[in-house]
Amino acid sequence: MKISSFTFIVTDACNWECAYCYQKKGGMFLDSRTLEEACEFFFPFFAADCYIYFTGGEPLLAWPLISRGVKAIERLNKRDGKSLRFSISTNGSLLTAEVLKFLTGRRFQVQLSHDGSAQEEGRKRGSGPMITRRLKSLLKSEGIALLTNSVFTPATVGHLARSLKFLSKAGVAEVQFSPSIHRPWTGEDLQAYRLEIAKLRAFLVKHYRRTGTIPVQDFRRPIRSGLVSCSAGLKRLALAPDGRIWGCHLLADCFKGKEESREGRDFCFGRFEAFSRNPRRASGRVLAARRRLRAENFFTAKKLCALCDRLEECAVCPAGPAIFSGLLGLIPSDLCRLNRILFAERRLFWKEAGLPA
Repeated sequence: MKISSFTFIVTDACNWECAYCYQKKGGMFLDSRTLEEACEFFFPFFAADCYIYFTGGEPLLAWPLISRGVKAIERLNKRDGKSLRFSISTNGSLLTAEVLKFLTGRRFQVQLSHDGSAQEEGRKRGSGPMITRRLKSLLKSEGIALLTNSVFTPATVGHLARSLKFLSKAGVAEVQFSPSIHRPWTGEDLQAYRLEIAKLRAFLVKHYRRTGTIPVQDFRRPIRSGLVSCSAGLKRLALAPDGRIWGCHLLADCFKGKEESREGRDFCFGRFEAFSRNPRRASGRVLAARRRLRAENFFTAKKLCALCDRLEECAVCPAGPAIFSGLLGLIPSDLCRLNRILFAERRLFWKEAGLPA
């Protein structure tokens, strides 16, 4: 087994309460001894170009753990010389000069949550100017690979095009966005989303003709076409704050509080201590269950995804939607409608930008 990405969910605590957040917050932090033992146990299985992610909650609440984990992996890698790449997902509120220096020196990828002009409506009042200052600091930091992620709800969808234009013009080369399905989208909401995506498309066409770049990832051509099979548990693993091993951090979120349910046990490798003693025992069970994580096995309330004419274009992660639908593989209808709007506008963008169909 070669692990292409490993995620340390260092805490389930957060210092913000974003309106659309799907995570069940707590006050748990990953045990430092478990962290170091996991680094030592899993390191031989890291691929030569493995990504090491740190996430939460807000992971910078557990900054000493992150620093300790990075240094432990660096010590282990002195002999092997693997091209390991570190990444952290953060709301940016705790990005001090000391933290930024550490991240820059290790050439971290930083995924910054930034909702543009919607920042203060769905997240934390007064955070807009502060998070923009953090953005500017990250853009100035040589060695940092910056990625921003923006989330929009029916209440904030009118900010979408303006916010993503701002991030692109600021110099962010990797911009992501996603519509929250925490609350239902009405027909009027979907129409507003369609208008915003069309505005964004028009901006990106001009941007591409001028620069030859597409900063908004959602408008790029997929890296590969065809049915996508989730690699969680096969090439990806995550260590949760309670010491359990999952295929990815979203599965940990999906089954939080339901770890001992039948389906939870199907997708959990167990606690690290037991797993490290007998990894084969848990792996066989989980790898058998993960066959269900293929797109053709997903479904909506109305039909099987296998019958959808956009299946190969979709590549929806099964774990994220399950947090809202309550069932792994059940894709909320709102997500399908939102995706179809995006796919149609993306195809128009390729055509107007002169990209191959």
